[in-house]
Amino acid sequence: MTGLAIGLALIASFSYGTGSVVVRSAVRSHTAASVALWVQAVGLSVLLIGAAVVRPPVSLGALVWGAAAGSLVACGVLSFYTAMQNGPISLVAPVAATGVTVPVAGGLLLGEKVSGLALAGLALVVIGVMAIARSHGSGVSMSEADVHGGMTVLATPPGRSQVTPVHDNCKPASFARPQLAAAVLSVVSAAAFGVFYLVLRQATAAASATTAAADSSSADNYPFSAALLVAVAVQSGSLLVTFATATRHTIKCVLPSQQLITFTAAIGLLDVIGDLALTYAIALGPVSLVGPLGSLDPMVAVLL
Repeated sequence: MTGLAIGLALIASFSYGTGSVVVRSAVRSHTAASVALWVQAVGLSVLLIGAAVVRPPVSLGALVWGAAAGSLVACGVLSFYTAMQNGPISLVAPVAATGVTVPVAGGLLLGEKVSGLALAGLALVVIGVMAIARSHGSGVSMSEADVHGGMTVLATPPGRSQVTPVHDNCKPASFARPQLAAAVLSVVSAAAFGVFYLVLRQATAAASATTAAADSSSADNYPFSAALLVAVAVQSGSLLVTFATATRHTIKCVLPSQQLITFTAAIGLLDVIGDLALTYAIALGPVSLVGPLGSLDPMVAVLL
């Protein structure tokens, strides 16, 4: 099962990384608010259609933990981009990237068994993610970008990648002490990215227990329906945070265009693939392995 979990985590990273490349194109011609809102709306719609067809056993625990995980990672991404708006990327990106160490430490503290060779590989993964984050350090802050509706500077946060409605020409966030705000928000972002995996682990466990109780034949194999239920909850939690943040903008800022619909359809489908793969991976393998391997999307984006 661990081998399958590793493969799924890598698929999730590839999907999120590819989505990040498309996001970079979308936010150059559209507001971050509109991209964020419609991408997550598309993703949730696809997952809800899947849930209506599969009809997974409903688990209150899975829904609550999954929504908490989605809200947490959305807050992490929101903190990340807000920090970049107020401070240099060379500070924000490396600090936020340290969040990749949290699932490793958390998994080991929870008693997960990981071989020495695997730990050595994880160390290389963590170093690679942080090196990629450091490479974004152009010394530019997002507030300095010359934008015309969208953003021209976009670093990719590690973990479940998405854009949030924070910086555009409609209503950018600002602080009295921007450098301090950037430092604090970077730490908040790192913590949110890391803890997300631990909370997602609880959601998959709750969904598995409910499904096993409803169907004893699924006790030995994690069913797709359970992963689908958790993915719906995660996307719902993320959309809730995004919608709450988007209400700070005008209707003009979030109004979709034909080109934006094309962008969001592509990004939303990639997010759905990544969400399902990552949820399944967390259910099958140790979070100390899946967390870092599911956070390689910045590397994928750079390679693409």
